[in-house]
Amino acid sequence: MKRILIMSCLWSGFLFAQSSETITFDGTLSNQDGTAFEGTAELTFRAYRTIDSQDVIWTETHTGVKVKNGAYSVTLGNATALSLSLLKNCSFIEVESDGGTQPRKKICGPLMGRFGTKLFQFSGTLMDKDSTAFEGTTDLTFSVFRTPRSDSVLWSETHNAVEITDGEYTVLLGGKVPLSLSFLEYYLEIESSAVGKQRRIQITGPGYSFRLSFLMMAYGIVWIAIFLYLLSITRRQKRLIAELEALSHQ
Repeated sequence: MKRILIMSCLWSGFLFAQSSETITFDGTLSNQDGTAFEGTAELTFRAYRTIDSQDVIWTETHTGVKVKNGAYSVTLGNATALSLSLLKNCSFIEVESDGGTQPRKKICGPLMGRFGTKLFQFSGTLMDKDSTAFEGTTDLTFSVFRTPRSDSVLWSETHNAVEITDGEYTVLLGGKVPLSLSFLEYYLEIESSAVGKQRRIQITGPGYSFRLSFLMMAYGIVWIAIFLYLLSITRRQKRLIAELEALSHQ
């Protein structure tokens, strides 16, 4: 059956893997009659600088993309590396399926205008009510709290139709609702539309790791300074002993 592609314009985030970046892209695919497509599809993604440009600045084809209830999620940049320029600027992305090519959509990279805001890759597990590994798709709502028992939500974001295989899933937090965590520790609560709320887990902001690295570096510098000071004292003692021995032989 011929399919029509309906593109959901969402740059979900970026990950650094060696010298290249990847972006999670969420989209939807429907049949010609407008019903949600179910199955696998081959999708080709192309990026352009302008809406009418003929110069493709990046392209990548994904085969065997799993589509459930018309929704899919792919990771762009695994086959063809994405440049930092593409992540920092706006571009126009075109998605092609065997049903044709859709009009280009303007998408801005996750780094554009997001100084101080980070996107976090979160991997979790979801167990069914009978304690077996959950299998299928479910909506997941992520909420951040300051303490384990606080009722004040600092940040919240819902991911629809998250695909969970053998109880495991991976999402990027901060792609829909900007997430800016400081140097503090927080608690993340996950609620599934199929299973319910999970017990809160402790997380730390990016600044926390930076502060820890900074303290470790400062700690190392202090020990180096102490070592050099003790070394200088030892050398002075040796010189003094040598001078005293020389005087005793006169």
